[in-house]
Formats: sequence, structure tokens, C-alpha cells
Amino acid sequence: MWKVKDRGHQVWHGILEAEDLRSNIGTIQHIPVNEKDTVNKEYVDSVSGRQAVDLFLTADGSGDVGGYFNLVVDVDTSAEQTIAQTITANSTTLIASFASILDEEEIDNITLLESGVYGLHLHALAAVAKGMRLYFEFYKRVVAGGTETLLGTSHDTGILSTIEEQYEVHASITNDTAFESGDRIVIKVYGRNDTAANRSITIHMEGDTASRVEFPGFISPGNYVLRAGDTMTGTLFLDTIGTGLDVMHSATIGNFLSVGNDLTVNGTIINTDFTTLTDNSMADTLHRHSELSASDGDPDKAVYLDADGQMILTEGQINFPDAPNPSADTNTLDDYEEGTWTLDLTFGGNKVGITYTTNAGFYTKTGRIVTVTGYLILTSKGSSSGGASIAGLPFTSLNSPGNYSPPSLWLFGVSFADVPHGYVAINSAAVNLREINNAGTDTALTNGNFANTSRVMFSATYIAA
Repeated sequence: MWKVKDRGHQVWHGILEAEDLRSNIGTIQHIPVNEKDTVNKEYVDSVSGRQAVDLFLTADGSGDVGGYFNLVVDVDTSAEQTIAQTITANSTTLIASFASILDEEEIDNITLLESGVYGLHLHALAAVAKGMRLYFEFYKRVVAGGTETLLGTSHDTGILSTIEEQYEVHASITNDTAFESGDRIVIKVYGRNDTAANRSITIHMEGDTASRVEFPGFISPGNYVLRAGDTMTGTLFLDTIGTGLDVMHSATIGNFLSVGNDLTVNGTIINTDFTTLTDNSMADTLHRHSELSASDGDPDKAVYLDADGQMILTEGQINFPDAPNPSADTNTLDDYEEGTWTLDLTFGGNKVGITYTTNAGFYTKTGRIVTVTGYLILTSKGSSSGGASIAGLPFTSLNSPGNYSPPSLWLFGVSFADVPHGYVAINSAAVNLREINNAGTDTALTNGNFANTSRVMFSATYIAA
């Protein structure tokens, strides 16, 4: 006979008959008492998401909170480290403050700091074996303004020994606390000195101490984390429910990844073969974010490698970023740019009163190779004097003796002795205009060689810095 006790909500097992339905009315358990009690979904979700979180103390300084040390999610078994602090006589002194690392994935996935017992496992010793104790405080720290809220304070340890020993202290926290991505866990370890003289306390961490803080946290069942080094075999399915996959960081998936909606990747997909894209949202995402393919039932390839290993661009375009990302690899093309530039004729580095009817230049930069062309027609050569140069090249040349680059010149209305020529100087953005006679004497063209209607046409190729 299956019966349900009306008030106590206890459940027995047996045969459920119509008579029992009429005479016994009960309630599904919210919190189960017996092993096979029926419970509701709220309870199941709360249990499946409840996690015991461990954060390990280190002697590494926090990267962004001055005077604090790091709390990390993985135990550090390298050389044991210590922090020592003198504790004022008949008083309490802060020994060290520890904070979780900003944007740590496992911490960001906590949505609730749950009520319960918060513990600190710590190795320590004192200068004297009397009147010296430890305790800790547990805080939540928010990003905006770095405000810290005290959630609980532990009891004291017993009297510390003068040799390193392990101690366990606990704080009972009675209220749940909301926790958001970007919030931090902070613990502060204090020393208490009941003697009449200042005495030191040393805390130990890393190595084989496993010094750590432990607390209950709630991670939503909709959030999953693959930590660095984790390996998943089989197929990972992500549907369009809830938050889906929030974090997949430095993980290995041994078989297939199936995504029911858009997949956003902040980083690089390595050694991955997208052989079949049957879901349009996936194909559209790849097309928008990486220009790989577009969805039309059977996606058209925008870029692919043929059987000979040649890259085929069906759209015929490669887009480089506006700000170059230089590569140290000599076989890597890292920049391409086309544009216009304005020629700047100078004499002795000055250009007082120089005017033009035509002044036009174009350039193409492929990697570090720059090719420029230019044409100018003067209406006045102005009043400046000295050696003639055309400044304003779009990129400064490489500062190397092997980078002097002669241009191809055409001059009209410019006098010269035998042969005009020039060069792009190293570490410069100008073409110096010169002349050389039959005797081999090389001199600069100057304002005296130019007229108010002179014309210059040239092209040059050089290596940019």
C-alpha cells in the first residue's frame, strides 16, 4: 500500500490504489528526508549547482590590487613560501590579504556565495609558544570602486607552536550572497598577540602545505567550464537554451563539436576541420566573423585550399588591419596598403612661397616594400634656397646603409649638368634631387636650377622602417 502522510510529508512504498487517492492527500517533498523521497526541480537544481570551492594561498603579489597576494584555483606545489608579520603586543595585526585573480573563469561562473561553513586550512608558526593565535575574515570584493563587504569572521586557532604546524579555522555564514562575474574573493589573515611584547607570526603556503580557503558556491547548471588541460571525448552539444556554453578555455574536444546556435570564439581554433555545416546560423556566424562561408543551404566557399595546397579566394580580396601587426617571421606577409600622398618640394628644407597647379602622388605598400609615384607642376618656386628635395613620402625609410634607393626621374624646366638623379635617403621621408657631370662630380640641384613653371615626375621603391 502506497500512502502519503498529510502533515509530515513522509513517503512509504507499496501499491497505489484508488481508495488511497481518495483518502490520503500529501505533498511532494521540497527537501528530501529519506533516500527515495520525491522532490521538486528547485531542490534538484540547487544540489546539482552547489560546489565546494577551494582557493589556494600564494606569496605572489596581486597584479592589480596593491599590497594583496593571489588566491589561485590550482594548488601550487613549487617551493614553499612564507609571509612573516610582527604582531603588536596585546593587540591584533593584519598579516596578509589575499584576493582571487580578476576574470578567473571558475570564479566568474559562481552566481551565489551560499550560507554554510567557510574554512581556512593554514600552516603557521609563532616566535613564542604562548599567547599567539590566528583567525581570518572572508570578504566579497566588487570591481567598481573595489568595495569589500565582510561576510564572516572565523574563531581563533589554538595557541600557535614555534614549529610549523597546520591549523583549521572556520566561519559560520548564515546568509547567501549574490555573486557576479568580475567580483572577487578576498580573505584577510590576522594575528592576535596576548603577550606584553611584540612577537612575529609566519604563515606558510605553496609547496606541500595546500594552504587554502574553502567555501560553498553555487554555479548555475547552464554554465560549464573546461579548464586548461581538460579533455572531452565524444560529442559536445550546445543547444539554444539559457546561457548555453559560457566558457570553453584551452580545452581539447576529442571528437565533434555540435552547436545549435551561434558560436563565438575569442581566440584561435586550431587543427579543426569544419567539413559539414548543416545549420545556417553556424555558417552565417563563420561568414560574418571570419569570411569563411555563407549559408544558402549548401554553403559556398569564400576561401579554401585546393588539392595542391594553394589558397583559393573566390571573392579575390584579403583585408589587412589598419594598424599593422608586424611578424618576426621573414616568410610572413603582414601588411598591405594603398593610398595617395602630397609631394612637398623644398629648398634647403624650406618651402616659403612655393605653389602648384598640380600635386599628386600614389603609393602601394606590400609588407615593408613601398612604391611611390608623383607629379608636380609649379606656379611659383618661392623664395627658399638650398638643395632641392621632395619630402612627404608616406613612410619613413629603413635606417640601413643598404636602403639608399634611386628614383626614376623626368624633369621639365629644370636645368642640370649632364645627368639628373636622386635618392631616397635612409631614415628619411624625402627624395634628394642631384646632378652629376661627365667628370663624375655629384652636386645637389638647388633653387637656382628651378623655374616658376618647372615640372617633376618620378617613381621610387624603397624599404620602410
